[in-house]
Amino acid sequence: MAALNIGLVSIMDLLVNLVAVKYFNFSAVELGLLNALWTIVFIPVVRIMDRLADAGRVRLLWYIGSSSMALLQALMYFSMIFHSKQLIYVTYMIHTLVFVSTRLAVNTYIFETRDSGSWNKASIMVSRLRLLSESVIILSLALVGFSTIVTSGYIYLAVLFTLLHFSGLLVIHEPRLKIERVLYRLESMLGMIFIPVRGLLTLSYLEINGSIPLSTRIYASALVPSGLILLALVGFRLSNEYLWTPLPYYLTRVLELGINDVLMVYGLGRLIAFSLYIAVRSNLVFKKGSFAICILVRLLVLMILINVRNGVLIGFLLGLIYLVNDIIDSNLFLAFAKNRGGYGVGLYSLIGETISLVGSASSGYIYAVGGPSLIAVLTTVLSMLVIPVVLKSRSE
Repeated sequence: MAALNIGLVSIMDLLVNLVAVKYFNFSAVELGLLNALWTIVFIPVVRIMDRLADAGRVRLLWYIGSSSMALLQALMYFSMIFHSKQLIYVTYMIHTLVFVSTRLAVNTYIFETRDSGSWNKASIMVSRLRLLSESVIILSLALVGFSTIVTSGYIYLAVLFTLLHFSGLLVIHEPRLKIERVLYRLESMLGMIFIPVRGLLTLSYLEINGSIPLSTRIYASALVPSGLILLALVGFRLSNEYLWTPLPYYLTRVLELGINDVLMVYGLGRLIAFSLYIAVRSNLVFKKGSFAICILVRLLVLMILINVRNGVLIGFLLGLIYLVNDIIDSNLFLAFAKNRGGYGVGLYSLIGETISLVGSASSGYIYAVGGPSLIAVLTTVLSMLVIPVVLKSRSE
């Protein structure tokens, strides 16, 4: 249920952007500004919601998300009824509340109800199920027809999405003890305290000429330096904004794909990502080798994508990007979360979205000036900033 609702939030993101391009005729620059305004609202929202997450208020976060989903759907419906650009902007601002509260509720629930050794597996499971739910729903919307949904069927979709989010309250409950993150942070702190002792213990062992190997490491710190994580996050988020923000405009206006075909491309991409993801063993996702391969695949696909015109092939390439993006983001987020002992994880989103603000605000202008070619070069170069984290990371 958690994965399904994260998927619903993602689908609403896509639908708002598609409605803006196709129904309200947004230009690439306007689309960039719409996404930039989303980020501006996101920054103060995540600072407030992160406090609730740190306090373990999972159900309150979910209540906020469900209420915001109902408001979002109402605004989306009325924006199309009255053909109001102003309302579509407000709708997308409300989407930030749904996005932040739902994501933080799920993350906090995982951190407080699973031992730290299971955080990886739980995150992978949520990612896989999210991709599956997104693919099924988007492909279903494509089969029904975008124009049918916009003109006469959106009210049913709105009610369905709202009820699904509220039904999450039947599954998501308030953690009782709320001590798992405390224990993990204590363990991490002890690890950093005892690491310098290793050298002294080794010297003492050599001095007494011991013949049996002595385990001198009480705790090992596998923490990646925060500076490298932030650098990688800058490159990763900027490259994503330069790719995803103008993509609906590129598909509909440049490649002249019909809106149902665009939905099929997005849905096919997610279905392919899910199919490949389940073929990847969970214990490989956080391996250093897998992390490195994902970076190489991302770089290769970004260079190929600009030369492709076939919708099915574009969907396949987007599926590869969805998959490697999910694995890269999971590795970066986990490295960040472990650096902070599971607390203040909303800061990851805050930093990421602040970077995204720059990317979304400038993406339209960059696209207008240099077109798809410049976008391809920038996304490739920026993706390389993740490489230092790969080199420093350790396999889980």
